[in-house]
Amino acid sequence: MTEFFVGNYRVDMTRSQIVAENDIVSMEPKVLQVLLILAENQGEVVAHETILSKVWPDVVVAPNALQRCIAQLRKAFGDDAKAQQVIATHPKVGYSLLVNVDWRDTLVEVKEPELEQVSAATLSKAKAAYPQLGALILLIIIGVLLFTLISTQPKNDAGQFSRLTPLTTTDNKEFYAAFSPDGRYVAFTRFTGPCKRQLWAKDLIDNREYQLTKEEAIYGPPAWSPDGKQLAFSYVTQCNGQEVYDGCRDIRALSFTLAKNSQQLPRTLLACKEQSYVAVNWLSDDKIAFVTDDGSVNQVQSLSLSDGKITSLYLPDDKRIQALTYSVRNGKLAVTQHDAMQNTSLAFVDVASGEVEQLQLQIPENLLEPFPPYSRSSTMPR
Repeated sequence: MTEFFVGNYRVDMTRSQIVAENDIVSMEPKVLQVLLILAENQGEVVAHETILSKVWPDVVVAPNALQRCIAQLRKAFGDDAKAQQVIATHPKVGYSLLVNVDWRDTLVEVKEPELEQVSAATLSKAKAAYPQLGALILLIIIGVLLFTLISTQPKNDAGQFSRLTPLTTTDNKEFYAAFSPDGRYVAFTRFTGPCKRQLWAKDLIDNREYQLTKEEAIYGPPAWSPDGKQLAFSYVTQCNGQEVYDGCRDIRALSFTLAKNSQQLPRTLLACKEQSYVAVNWLSDDKIAFVTDDGSVNQVQSLSLSDGKITSLYLPDDKRIQALTYSVRNGKLAVTQHDAMQNTSLAFVDVASGEVEQLQLQIPENLLEPFPPYSRSSTMPR
């Protein structure tokens, strides 16, 4: 069970979050494991020893570890130790969950006609909010949104956005936010000047920030490995100080665990020569997908870290790739692309079988703007 409801709160085990109508609270995975045990025994008293043995098997923990978890859950649910309207304490025995638990299946399939409506509506909102953005950026956003919808999204009021919450408060420009698999950390790129960026991460539990990289450079969007231990990204090998990229783009990575303790110099996974490597996505802890581009032809490839083997996953016919994202649940890559006539489409690539499905996007003409001429520094995905 990856998702269930406690009263009006949606509990997302995959992202380690408790979602209310107007708020999203990130929790430690162990805290939600405690909640899951209580939810599975709703209305019944669960002994301290039972919870400890299931959440911390074969591990000796501090006496107040369980109490701390209960306190965090009560805070997230707006409960407290005196009122005990959500979680009840049974002194020297255990705890019980008082509110109802709903295990309903919230996943729905989005039909193709609905996708066309979603694409038009989303483009209209994006156009109104950011008129200065070109059609390319808009289409990349829509490609990712459509792929998320096709991958089946929870359909309920509690999961919809109702407000924006700042995660960082500096005066610097920040880009490419990426949440860790457990939902605890967000990694991002912080811009400090021409050709000067650093990779940072923020702990959403204790609000601490960590500078991960030792040198200033042009880092592309960070991508988390499925186990949350590594970050991979594109890396511009040379910049002239005015945000003009004279070099190509490597694929580099760093250990998140090490970088939290001490800023790191990223290691090179794949060095560029006559081509650049961009749009990095993890397929597994050992395999990375990316777009290879030589200025005229681009394709999706994968790299095995264990043996260095490079495999071609998708080579479009007379199309330019704009963006790439991977669905772990479906085992498919979603590729946003456009042809010479600027017709935009999505390609869904099954990584295991190699099968490709195409979906043409019908974009209203009044929302389209001419794409700029292709160059490595303007339209190539990062």
